[in-house]
Amino acid sequence: MDFKMVMLEWRRMCDTFTTNEDDTCCENCPLRDFDEYGCDAIFSDFAKNVEWADVERVVIQWANDHPAPIYPKWYEWLKNQGLIHMGEQSGAAFVTSKITEPIPADIAEKLGIEPVQ
Repeated sequence: MDFKMVMLEWRRMCDTFTTNEDDTCCENCPLRDFDEYGCDAIFSDFAKNVEWADVERVVIQWANDHPAPIYPKWYEWLKNQGLIHMGEQSGAAFVTSKITEPIPADIAEKLGIEPVQ
């Protein structure tokens, strides 16, 4: 997994365990093993003393155990909504090449689109 993907998965993992309550924030986060308060990535003591390869290993393991939901492709969703009536190839050429890619999670959630898996 490249650096960008590790960081995106870390953010997704962090969002899973973050709460607005101090006493439950980061509860059960796998990175709490590194520090009693969680990853504390914003504190310099954590950044100076952590083995980043271990953090990467934990994040990758969590991501493998908790795969991100996969949403339908733009083309499939638009067709189901009755907004596109042409073949996938001509639709892709007409609208955009992105039409054959899955809808990003943040956009899908705003549109109320359920994951396909």
